[in-house]
Amino acid sequence: MAKRKKSKRIPALLVLAAIIAGFFALLISKIENRVSDCLKIEQNINNVLLTAGVPEKNIISWREEKKKNLVEWLKISKEIRLKKSLWPIFSAKNILGDINSGEKYILVSKDTESGLERRIEILRDGNLYCLVILSDRTEVKAAKLCIVIDDCGGSKKKLIRFTQLNLPLTYAILPYQKYSREIAESLSRSGFDTLLHMPMEPHKADMKALGKGALSVSMTAREIMEKTAAALSRVPGVKGVNNHMGSLFTEDSEKMKAIMSVLKKENLFFLDSATSPKSVCKKTAEAAKVKCLRNNVFLDNIDSPEEIRRRMRQAAAIAREKGSAIAIAHSTRKHTAAAIAEIARELDDVEIVPLSALMDKI
Repeated sequence: MAKRKKSKRIPALLVLAAIIAGFFALLISKIENRVSDCLKIEQNINNVLLTAGVPEKNIISWREEKKKNLVEWLKISKEIRLKKSLWPIFSAKNILGDINSGEKYILVSKDTESGLERRIEILRDGNLYCLVILSDRTEVKAAKLCIVIDDCGGSKKKLIRFTQLNLPLTYAILPYQKYSREIAESLSRSGFDTLLHMPMEPHKADMKALGKGALSVSMTAREIMEKTAAALSRVPGVKGVNNHMGSLFTEDSEKMKAIMSVLKKENLFFLDSATSPKSVCKKTAEAAKVKCLRNNVFLDNIDSPEEIRRRMRQAAAIAREKGSAIAIAHSTRKHTAAAIAEIARELDDVEIVPLSALMDKI
């Protein structure tokens, strides 16, 4: 009898599973995807910028995936520094083009009281699809902030979140990741500063966790020089080196001296990631006549939007006080790119620059 009950129950469960699967399939089929519209709007804006001859350094861009009431779209945002006389080219006709059949999208434009900024919004069903902020603020920014994106090389997709911001970020690439060489070559061709992100022994970690090519304090000077040269060959076009971890290694003068000898030969600079307060990087770099700077702030050790924004503002404050500052973030963090884009819009008096711009002043 027990077996008969079980056999009757199984078909019933299969029917229930089929009903649930059908429900979700129907739900998914009803989701309206408007991403293609958003990409067309972005392309129209880019065409306007190209026609007007607006340089990339005057543009900050970012995207956000949105979903509401069975509709998916891509919110496009751009902040553009542009003479006020050219603002009229950002008209509904030029931005929306031929995608607005039936007048589904609405363009709303509003100037600030100062008249130095214009906010243009593209709306549909009350939702924001595109935001363009035009600014006629062209004053020179005295304070300089460099943002280095560490741990690159393992994912091209994650890196796009940063490169599409149109900010002159600096990228530190691990040497033996799947896409290390491809990413290094691509970023260099695009004009970004790149660094070799060299794995070095920390106080507390398994050396195996650092991966292939990591430098250890147990190595001879010759071994360190050979491994550094080999790692450099994996990331062509880099302008310098910074340490991945390395709290123990960067405290050892003899070991750091071996690295500096390679950098001197290759005419590269060194960025001390500041993983140890006892670092001797600057001292050994100066002795070898290698340019060296030190990180001021880690932006995303805590991967929360609020904390990253707070640390971005902290880095900007240091730049205002000292004239320049360096902050390090990570390509693998979920919220970092959006937080950087958001705070970059606030920095009227701080310019984001590549690391080489700071090294050139040493």
